[in-house]
Amino acid sequence: MPTTNSPPETSSRLWWFLHLAVKIWLGLILLVILSAGFADYIVNQPPNIREHVSRDECPISLPASATDVSFYFPPALHPNKAYEFTVPEADFKQWASARGWPTQPIGPAGYNVRRYRAFIPGGEDEPIHIVDGHRYEWREEDRGVYCGFDRRSGRCYVYTHSR
Repeated sequence: MPTTNSPPETSSRLWWFLHLAVKIWLGLILLVILSAGFADYIVNQPPNIREHVSRDECPISLPASATDVSFYFPPALHPNKAYEFTVPEADFKQWASARGWPTQPIGPAGYNVRRYRAFIPGGEDEPIHIVDGHRYEWREEDRGVYCGFDRRSGRCYVYTHSR
């Protein structure tokens, strides 16, 4: 009977399986490390805060006539967004309608909207109180949109949250 230096067939299969298992575990560990790093990167991004800029600098679509734009847009996975801008009343109504926000006149009690400054470190959390203009509000579970147009100043205020 000839002698060979090759290992038995069972040992070869076991070695192949162990080699594959180690590769899978190393791949999973690498995936977890990369995912954690990416999540940390996303969560710890600084918010996008601008004050008194043009509409072109705003990350969302605003009416073409919008001016003096200020906003707070958080990094991904953060719930609050707030922005405000000056706009003619007719353009505000058209913009709100295009977004699917049917507005209604503000009643005698007025309407409050949180401003972008509430989310800036050290900023004041004093909502704007509108007594003459239009409003839109939508709430469901832990999400909401609050929009007010102040006829006296010609300014639109929007606050949204997702939780």
